[in-house]
Amino acid sequence: MGSGHIICYLFDVLMQIYEVYGYTSRDAVLSIVKNNLYGLDIDDRAAQLAYFSIMMKACQYDKRFLKRKVQPHLFSILESNDISSDCIDYFADNDPILKKDISKLICELYDAKEYGSILKISKIDFSRVYSRFNEIENNSPTIYTHVLLNQLLPLVRVAEVMSRRYQVVITNPPYLASPRMNDKLLSYIKDNYEEGKADFSTVMFLAAQRNLLANNGLISFITTNSWMYLKSFLKARKESLRDLTFLSIVDYGTELFEGKIGHLPIVAWVSRKSKIKIKFHAVRLVDYRYSKRNEKFTAFFEEKNHYYSTQAEFSRIDGSPIDYWISDNVLESFKSKNIESIAEIVSGMTTGNNDRYLREWHELNINNIAFNKINIKEIDLSKTKWIPYHKGGEQRKWYGNIEYVVNWADKDNFNRAKTTMTHVYLKPCITWSDISGNTFAGRYCAGGFLFDVKGSCAFSPHDNNLKILIGIFNSKIMPVYVEALNPTSTTQVGDLKRVPYIEPNQEQAQKIISLVNENIAISKQDWDSFENSWKFQKSPLISHNATIKDSFFQWQSECASRLKKIKINEEELNSIFINIYGLQNELTPWEEDKDATIRKADLNRDIKSFISYAVGCMFGRYSLDVDGLAYAGGAWDRSKYQTFLPDEDNVIPIADEEYLEDDIVGLFVKFVKVVYGEKTLEQNLTFIADALGAKGKSSREIIRNYFLKDFFKDHCKTYQKRPIYWLYDSGKQDGFKALVYLHRMDENTTGKVRADYLHRMEQIYTNEISRMQDTIEHSKSAHEASMAEKRVEKLKKQVKECQDYDAKLGHLALDQIKLDLDDGVKVNYRKAQTSRDGKFYEVLADSKKIMANDKLWQEYLTEWPHEDD
Repeated sequence: MGSGHIICYLFDVLMQIYEVYGYTSRDAVLSIVKNNLYGLDIDDRAAQLAYFSIMMKACQYDKRFLKRKVQPHLFSILESNDISSDCIDYFADNDPILKKDISKLICELYDAKEYGSILKISKIDFSRVYSRFNEIENNSPTIYTHVLLNQLLPLVRVAEVMSRRYQVVITNPPYLASPRMNDKLLSYIKDNYEEGKADFSTVMFLAAQRNLLANNGLISFITTNSWMYLKSFLKARKESLRDLTFLSIVDYGTELFEGKIGHLPIVAWVSRKSKIKIKFHAVRLVDYRYSKRNEKFTAFFEEKNHYYSTQAEFSRIDGSPIDYWISDNVLESFKSKNIESIAEIVSGMTTGNNDRYLREWHELNINNIAFNKINIKEIDLSKTKWIPYHKGGEQRKWYGNIEYVVNWADKDNFNRAKTTMTHVYLKPCITWSDISGNTFAGRYCAGGFLFDVKGSCAFSPHDNNLKILIGIFNSKIMPVYVEALNPTSTTQVGDLKRVPYIEPNQEQAQKIISLVNENIAISKQDWDSFENSWKFQKSPLISHNATIKDSFFQWQSECASRLKKIKINEEELNSIFINIYGLQNELTPWEEDKDATIRKADLNRDIKSFISYAVGCMFGRYSLDVDGLAYAGGAWDRSKYQTFLPDEDNVIPIADEEYLEDDIVGLFVKFVKVVYGEKTLEQNLTFIADALGAKGKSSREIIRNYFLKDFFKDHCKTYQKRPIYWLYDSGKQDGFKALVYLHRMDENTTGKVRADYLHRMEQIYTNEISRMQDTIEHSKSAHEASMAEKRVEKLKKQVKECQDYDAKLGHLALDQIKLDLDDGVKVNYRKAQTSRDGKFYEVLADSKKIMANDKLWQEYLTEWPHEDD
C-alpha cells in the first residue's frame, strides 16, 4: 500500500467510472470508500499516511466527507502476540465454534508483521465474531473489555480484509532475496511458498494469486524479471501459466528508476485469474535507457516494440520462459535436439577461498606450474602444484583470458569439484564467461586446464563437435537463444544445455570447422602478442626495421589484417548458422569492427608495452637472444643474455636526473640503441616520447617523466594490481625511487636498496645542494641564481624525505625478510613491508591498492602453511 499513491490514483479512476454511470460525487465517494478500496501495509506510519491521503482525496470530491464518519478499509497489519488465552476464553463465552474461529485467527496472526500479506488467513464466520463484539461493547465493562475492543477487534478487521477475495489486486512488492530473509520468514515461506522462495516478490505474487484474487479477478504486479526465466522459479512460473491469463506486460529492462533499483530489470504485468487463454499484449523497452529521459517513454509508443503472444507457446521451450518477443522460427527451432547432445556442459568448481588457492600465473615461479598436462594423476604435486585454471574474464571470443592457476596440492582444505567431473579435467574444451549481455563469447582450449564456476566448460571426445559448438557460441544466433532462455545478467550452465542444436550437413560442417580453426589461430596470435600470455615471445615492435616507427606501422598493418580476416570469417559463420537455423528474417550476418574481440594497434598502448618489455629485458625476465620468458624463477642462466645484459643487482633507480650509471632512462636508451642501432637513436626516442605524450622539453625528459610518474601505474594495470616489478618509493617529493624484479628478490634486497642506492642518493643530493649554493653565491645571472635557489629548496625536501625513508628501510633491512612466490603478490607485498615485530613500514608504492587486506593477512599468519622467518 505504501503511502497511498496507487490508491489515490485508483480513487480518481473509480470516480470517473461512477460519474459515467450517473452517480453524484457524494454517492460515488461514499461507495468507493465503503466498497471498492482496501489496503494493507506492515508499516504503521505508511498506513497512517495512506489513510490521510485517501481521506483528503475523498474531501476533494465531497467537502463534507469527514462529517459522514466513514472509515476507509486501510490497515496496518497487526500481531496477536499480546492476546492472552484468558481474553480468548472470555470472548468465546463458552461458545466452542466462536472459540475455535477466534483461536485460529490469533494463531495465524502471531508475528504477522514478519510475514505481511503473504499470510494465509482462514475464512470464518465474521458476522458471528462481530455480534460478540457488539455484546461486549453494550455490556458492563470488565478487565477484558479494553483489550478486546482496542486490540482484538482491530485485529479481526485486518484478518477479515486479508481473508477476502478481490476483483483487482495491485502491489509493488519488496525485492528481497532469500539469503537476506530472517529465519522466521524463510521458514514460513518454505512451508507455504516453496516454489517462490528465491525472491520475496515472487512469494508476494503467489500469495496474492492464491489468497486474495477472486476468480476472473485482475492482478497487477511490478517486480524484477527473474520469475520469467530462472530455473529457481520454474514451479511458480508454471503455476501462473496454468491459473492466470496474461493480459499485458511492459518489460522495462534496467534503468527504469534512479538509485540501486535502476540496475535491476523491471517488469510490470496484468493478468486475470482465468483458464481462458487469449493473446496478450507486451511492450519491450529493455534496449532503451533511463538516463536519456525520454527514450523509454518515446519507445513505448513505437510499434516495433509491441508484441502479441499466446502463453501456451512458452511450454514449447524447456523451462517455459516467458519469451513473448521471440519469432515463430525461433520457437520452431526448439523442436530440435539441444547442444547437450554433442557436448557435456558442466559447471566449474569453487575453491572456497580464491585468495588462498588462486594466483595469476605471472606471480609464481614459472617452473612450479604444470603446463600442458593431460592426466591429473600424472602431475607431481610436490614439484608443480599449480595447474592452469579457466576463470571467465572479459568477453573475448575464440581464444584467451588465460591468466589464472590453481593450487591443487592442498588436498585437505581445497573445496574440490564434484567427483563426477574428474573425467573431464585437463581435456580439450570450450569455456566462456558467465556474464553476458547482447553478446556471448566462447573460447577454445586445447587442454591442460581445470575450471572455475565463473569459467564453466563444454567437453566432447570429438574435437569437431567442439569446433562446431564454438562456432554457434560466437555467432549472431547465440544471443537470440541466450536471451530467450535467460535474459538476466548471468548465463547459467542449465541455460546453455537447452540451446537448440540443428546439425549442419557435411559441407557446412567442414566449412565451419575450417573457419573456426582459422579464427582460433588469429585470436591466439593476438593474445600471445602481449605480456599477459605465458606464451608471449617478444614485443611485436622488435623487428628488423631500422626505426620503431616502421615497426609500429608494420604491427598496425598486421593487426588490421587480422581484424579484417576474423571479421570476414565471423560474418561467413553467421551466414551459415542463420541459414541452418532459419533465422534470415530475424538476423543479418554483418558485424562491426567492435564485434571482433581482438585488439587493434594503439600507438600509446603499444609503445608502453614496448617500454614494459624493455624493462623486462633490463631485469632478465626477457632476453633479446631467446623468445619467451628467459627468467621467471628457478636457476639463473647467464648464457641467455648476450645482446643486452640485464641489471647485475636487480635494482634499477628512477630519479629526476641521471645521477647513477644504471639509471632506468640510461638503460632504456641503451636498449633502444641495441635494438634499432645508433644511427636512428634520436629519431626513435622522439617517436617514443611523442607517443607517450608526457611533459618534458626533450625526448629523454619526457621518457624520464613517464618512468617517474606513470610507468608503475601502467604496470599495475597491465598485471591487474599484482605487479612483478616493485617500486621502492620514498614519497611525493620523488626523493628516491627504484624498481626491483619480484622473482629475483631475496632477503637482502631491501638492505641492498638502502645501502647501495638510497645512501648514495642522499650523498648526491647533499653534493648538489653544495653546488647550487656555490652557484647562488657566485653567479652573475639573477635568473641562474633564482633557479638554483628553487633547486636547493626541492633538494632539501628530497633529502628530508630520503632520511625519513631510510629509517623505515633500516628496520626492514635488518629483518632480512624472505618471500615465497607461492604466497602471491598480495601477501608478499605486505610481508616485504612488515617487520618481525608486526609493525608495518610503507616503503613500496601503492601499497593499499596492492597488498593483502587485514583479513587475508591474518589468515596468512595463522592458517597458511609457510616458513617461519
